[in-house]
Amino acid sequence: MNYILFDFHEDWENLLPLTYTRPISEIRIGIMTLKEKWDKLLDANCSYLSEEYLQIKFQSIFKEDNIYINASIIPNRQIVNEILKLKSGQSLTNDDELISFRTENEFREINSSIVDEFNPTKATANYSQLKFPWDIFRLNGAEIESDYYLLTTGRTSANISSTNGIIGENIFLEEGVIMEFATINAKNAFVYIAKNAEIMEGA
Repeated sequence: MNYILFDFHEDWENLLPLTYTRPISEIRIGIMTLKEKWDKLLDANCSYLSEEYLQIKFQSIFKEDNIYINASIIPNRQIVNEILKLKSGQSLTNDDELISFRTENEFREINSSIVDEFNPTKATANYSQLKFPWDIFRLNGAEIESDYYLLTTGRTSANISSTNGIIGENIFLEEGVIMEFATINAKNAFVYIAKNAEIMEGA
């Protein structure tokens, strides 16, 4: 299956200036970008469909069977499961919002009228959406927690040196992290430290 994360122009415009240099799906909210979340949940490498000048760097890949996904949707397992049930010629919608559609056709631009070309299915899953820059701050805490579990469930953290002061349990270190004599308080938070990161002494 081929997945394409598309931007409605209005959504892209509402997220300026953040989107001047990137598609909506390259915005980071929580630990991961929206694209990284979709890639993880779909076990795929999604491509982009955004403003024409951005396509030079962020390219679209079209195949014989394509699922187009609204890039402003913040994914979770429930909405992903509904998208995966789509058949060719079907779309997933929520009231007037187009979430996703499946087709063998190549679309170089997406607008609201495209809904009329597909047989709609109403979404039942709850989901959040990135519509304006302030949504990043409004939803960031919940997305950090969600991403933490998405990245760490079924895995074991790298060892944390005894020189560090640790409070709480929700701390995960990837391999290659350098951290000595640092203090981390995860009593009411989730801390994820990426591969090969260095935390300076006294931090």
